[in-house]
Amino acid sequence: MKNIGYKSMIGIMAAFGICSIFSTDFNLAYGASKPTVKVKLNHNTYFYNKAGKRVGKDKLLKNETLQINGSIEKLSEDKKYYFYKSRATINENKNYVYSPDELGLYAYKEKCWVPYTIIKGKAYYKTSNNRFIKVMNVKDINNTALLATSGTVKIKKNTVFYDSKGEPTKTKITKGKQFSVNKYVNLKPQMAINLGYYRVKGTNKYLYAYYVDKPRVPLEYVPKSTKSTYVNLMKNTVIYNGNGTVKLQVDLNHMPNSWKVDELRYIWNPSEKKAELFYHIDNSDPWENSRGGYISASDVIYAGGPKLLPINTPQTANTPQTAEKWQ
Repeated sequence: MKNIGYKSMIGIMAAFGICSIFSTDFNLAYGASKPTVKVKLNHNTYFYNKAGKRVGKDKLLKNETLQINGSIEKLSEDKKYYFYKSRATINENKNYVYSPDELGLYAYKEKCWVPYTIIKGKAYYKTSNNRFIKVMNVKDINNTALLATSGTVKIKKNTVFYDSKGEPTKTKITKGKQFSVNKYVNLKPQMAINLGYYRVKGTNKYLYAYYVDKPRVPLEYVPKSTKSTYVNLMKNTVIYNGNGTVKLQVDLNHMPNSWKVDELRYIWNPSEKKAELFYHIDNSDPWENSRGGYISASDVIYAGGPKLLPINTPQTANTPQTAEKWQ
C-alpha cells in the first residue's frame, strides 16, 4: 500500500468530517510539534544538557527572545518562579477595565507558571533539541514579567538594616555585601515615595531597595498588611468635595501625596458621560485639608491594607442632586 503523508491524511479526514475526532491521535502518531511559549531573556545565557552541563559555545544575548517547550498552566501550589495572567484588559491609562457587572474588581490576576526542570538544584526551561536554559535568565513569559519567591541582592551603597516598621537600625552594612532575600514589602504604605524593603531570608531584618541591586528575577511587591487602606498619588490631579466642586489640587512634588481611604464608589462624570471610580478619603486621614474628599482611582495606586470593592455599580452612579456639578 502506498504511504500516505500526514498532511494528505488530515485532508482526507477533514473531507469526511472526522478530523476533530482523531486529530489528537494523529498529532501524537505523526510527531506534530509540541506546544511552546515565547520568553525574553534578562541576561546573556548558554545552553545546557539534561545533566546541567554547558553545551557548545552558542550564547543567547540579553533581551533576545526564544521558544521554550511547555504551556502556561494555572498554579495550584507554590513554586519559586511564576507570573500572573491578567483576567482583565488594560486601557490607555494602564488601568484595569472590567465589565460593568463584574463584582470581583481586584480578582484580576491568575497565578501561573510554565513547568520547569530542576537539575542539581537549579531550575531550567527546556528548549529544542533537548537543550535547556536557566530560568533565572528569563525576564518575561509572553510579555508578562516572571517573578520569584526569593533571590539575591547586592549592597550598592553603605547602608544599615531596617526593622519591620521600616525604621533604620544602628547595624551598618558595607557596599558589596550580598544577601539572600525572600520578601519584597512596602513597610510604610502611608508614604507615596517608597521603593520598598527586602527581607533578609531567615531574619526579621530589612534592606531598603534604594541601597541594593535588585534580584535578577524580581520578587513580587507585597503591600503591608494594615487595618486601613492607603493609596499613593501617581500624577497631578484634584480632590473633590462631595458635591463635585474642587476641594484641593495635589501634585507629585508636594505633600500630601498619600491618603487613607475608606470607600470606593462610582460617580457619574457628565463631561465624560460615564461613571468613574473614586476613593473617599477617610475623615481621620493625617492630612486635614484632604479629609472627606474624593480622588479619582485612576490617579492613584493601591499601597496597602484591605482592598476595597465598589459600593455601587456604574448604572447607579448617576445621582441627580450632585452629578450636574461634576463637570
